Amino acid sequence: MISKNIIKTFSIILFQLLIFSLILPHNLFAQTKKIAALTPTPTPTISKPVLPQMSAGKVTNITSPVDRDLFAAGSQVSVDTTVSGDAYVAGSEVNIKGRLNGNLIVAGGTVTISGTVSKNLIIAGGQVIIDKSAVINGYVLGAGNELTVSGTVNGPARFAGNSFSLTNTAQIAGDLEVYSESSNIDPAAKILGEKRITQAPQPQAQARNIPSRVGSEFSAFNLFLFLSQILVLIVLIRILAPFIFTLVDSTLKSPLAALGWGLIRLIILPFLALILLITIIGIPLGILTIFFYGLGLYLSVLISGMAVGRWLFQRKWINNENFYLQSIVGYLIIFILGWIPFVGPIIKFVALLFGLGLIFQWEKSLFSKKAV
Repeated sequence: MISKNIIKTFSIILFQLLIFSLILPHNLFAQTKKIAALTPTPTPTISKPVLPQMSAGKVTNITSPVDRDLFAAGSQVSVDTTVSGDAYVAGSEVNIKGRLNGNLIVAGGTVTISGTVSKNLIIAGGQVIIDKSAVINGYVLGAGNELTVSGTVNGPARFAGNSFSLTNTAQIAGDLEVYSESSNIDPAAKILGEKRITQAPQPQAQARNIPSRVGSEFSAFNLFLFLSQILVLIVLIRILAPFIFTLVDSTLKSPLAALGWGLIRLIILPFLALILLITIIGIPLGILTIFFYGLGLYLSVLISGMAVGRWLFQRKWINNENFYLQSIVGYLIIFILGWIPFVGPIIKFVALLFGLGLIFQWEKSLFSKKAV
């Protein structure tokens, strides 16, 4: 009984090599259509995906009105206009001066908010500044090395960082929660809700230089890698979105199983490649195994981002059926959380395993279809 399970597992892994090497993109579309046809009726109606406006470059200035969601990245990013939808911004130096009619998720080395955010704000960076002219009409979640709040927050606010300052012009309409090594609350600041300040433990000296570390994340090379991953993510959505989201919907019911399959794929595939390389006849297949093992490692976090976005949509935290929006938001969340010291590497590893588990279950489903 045990030997049969081992044989079946190795057969699935071997079969993935044939799938990747023999199936062309038009067959991938055909596979998607076949699975969609087997889905029980009635099938949910999904609106046609609309890409957000995407802007990227070393210096990115958004000055013309944006009538949809906005995705912007660069070394220096400035948004000085009206954005009708949500905005997702990342860069070494970020300035938000305009009016955003949706949510704002932003990360960078130095991030300054001086405009209006009609909904919620999630912000992370080495230096975070919410200027006195800024107005946030929802909640605020902020993390960074140095955080300064001088503007108006018409909702609850939670901050975590090395140092936190609330100036005399600041107004917080809800509760204020601060987790920081040092905090300075001006007596003239207005806090209508409860105030909870928690003293953080002193970090080691070598872990203090967060601004330089965060800023270095957006060097030209790292920015290129980040944008290339977004491009690959868009291609994945274009080719496999309906099938992957169907698989994600079923996998989210038992996420631990996906993590387990991901760990199996992570460990077994290198050993399988080594065994194939030892034999003369199996050398080409061993090389292919190594190639697709690396490809799986690269795609795993992107696929996990799709899963995170889908999970947020299911819980109505993203009120948009756009596949592109869901996936980009999910990946951006993993990307931002990956900066958190100590916790970040754990989050990345979990995302890696979960993505590998989804890839393995996809391969397993293809193997089952072929077997039938």
